Amino acid sequence: MKTIVITTDFSDGSKQVARYGFELAKQLRTDVTLCNAMIIPAEIPQAGIVAWPMDVYDSLMEDSTKELNQLKDTLLSGHVTQDAFEPVITCFLESGTVCDIVNQAVDLQDSGLTVIGSHQNEGLGQWMIGNHVRRLIDSSRIPLLLVPAGTHFRKIKKIAFATDFSDMEEDLNCIHKLAAIAEPLNAGILLVHVNNEKHNTPQLQHYLGETLKELVKKADYPKIDYELIKGSRAVAGLDWLIEDGHVDMLAMLHHTHGFFTGLLKGSHTQKIAGHSHIPMLIFPDKSSV
Repeated sequence: MKTIVITTDFSDGSKQVARYGFELAKQLRTDVTLCNAMIIPAEIPQAGIVAWPMDVYDSLMEDSTKELNQLKDTLLSGHVTQDAFEPVITCFLESGTVCDIVNQAVDLQDSGLTVIGSHQNEGLGQWMIGNHVRRLIDSSRIPLLLVPAGTHFRKIKKIAFATDFSDMEEDLNCIHKLAAIAEPLNAGILLVHVNNEKHNTPQLQHYLGETLKELVKKADYPKIDYELIKGSRAVAGLDWLIEDGHVDMLAMLHHTHGFFTGLLKGSHTQKIAGHSHIPMLIFPDKSSV
């Protein structure tokens, strides 16, 4: 990984997310691309025939460029010790949809990770997250790190990777990628599976344990362990892990669902991402890219 793309809309929350991404880049010793998508009504289908004068467009581009440079200067202005790695920051600004512009930045910079802010929702929409984030989860071709607004960077000691065993080969591929992130952080990896108590038997418990052991062996990473979590539902089990499992980051493989399934239910990944208070690392489903 040579570059991290950090998205921003210049809100206070996204600036704090940018700080988190920048501090992570220092730990990973990678450079940074600050990315902003300037959404122009004329380029959005729902906007119909709305068109903006060129001078307004130019003014918006100028303001956004200024904001990006100010954010860059703010990130670089922090105290840097003599031996600390300081990422090189480049800025990327285009007009269009967030997904399109972020993916353009990823391709242009050959990035290995995208960092974006997430937010919680209340009431009936508690499992839903912002449209831009949902679309990025489904369309991203590289790992996507969702950072809740207000998260301060702290040393990452343990990263949990949740698996449902639906695709062992792809799980192992993700674990190898995760190890490449965990190693420079000197972080441990915890493989977890939520085991439904209603269908639990000693034989199933043994099978799941042995399967996790096999993943640990094949991962070939010295700081890796496994744990079976009992729970009636996968989301409830992962909620417990987030709250009480003493992990600093949760990683998952996102399986893309059909439109109606995703609209009505969402995936486990999207549900957890909607209210997690720790950063969540999402690996794209290879069948969707």
